[in-house]
Amino acid sequence: MTKRYYYKYFSKREHAEAMLNGEILFRSLSYFRSYEDGGRRGDENEGTSIFKPEGGLKGTNVTRGIDFNFKDGALKSAVREDEIFVFCLSRKLNDELREEFDAVAYVEISNIHEFCRKVTKALPSSAKFHWTEEGHRRIGHQAIYRSDADTLWAGPGWTAISKPMRYKHQDEFRLVFALTDALEFQNTDMHILLGGAKRDIPAFEPKERHVSTGSLHSICRLGEF
Repeated sequence: MTKRYYYKYFSKREHAEAMLNGEILFRSLSYFRSYEDGGRRGDENEGTSIFKPEGGLKGTNVTRGIDFNFKDGALKSAVREDEIFVFCLSRKLNDELREEFDAVAYVEISNIHEFCRKVTKALPSSAKFHWTEEGHRRIGHQAIYRSDADTLWAGPGWTAISKPMRYKHQDEFRLVFALTDALEFQNTDMHILLGGAKRDIPAFEPKERHVSTGSLHSICRLGEF
C-alpha cells in the first residue's frame, strides 16, 4: 500500500516552523466564511448546507395534509459556526495549490494518525468531535464535496467537513472539534429560501484556538518552494 502524506501550506516560513514545534492554530468556521481571498481559503457558505433539488423543494404540510412544491425553493441549514474549530490540510502537494495559497513553505505529515492523536491529547477533556460513518468520534475527517442537489446534512459535523464541489481539487482533510455541543445532531438553524433569495447569517467575530502538542519533528518535516 502506498503511504499517504498530508500537507499544510504556509505563506510565511515562520508559521511552518511553529507547526513543527507543535503550535497548531485552529480557526472557527466563521473565520473562513468572512475571509476574503477570492474563494481560495475563504468560503461565504462555510458552515452552511443548501439543499436545492432539481424540480423544486417538495414536502408536506402535516397539519393541513397538503403537499407542496416550491420550484425555486431551497432548504438552508446553518451550524453554530463560531463554536466549531477546524484545521485544514491537503492530501496534495503541487504548484496549483502553492499558487492558490501563495505558499512559500509547507509541512509534510508522514503519520496522520499520530498527528491526530497528539492534537486530540492536547485538547481539553471537554472537547467534542464529529461522528464517523462507523459510529466513532474522532477529530480528523476527509472532506466531502457536494452539490446543491445533494441531501442536506442534518448533523453539524457533516456540514463542518463538507465543501462545495468547486473546492474538490484541494483534496482537503480537516481536524474538527468544539468545546460546546455545537457538533451534536440537529444543532442547526434551518430555513426555507424562496425565489433564489439568500438568508443573511448574523455576523460573528471569528475566533482562534491555539493547541500545543509538543514537538512534531518525528512525524513532520518542513519543505520550501
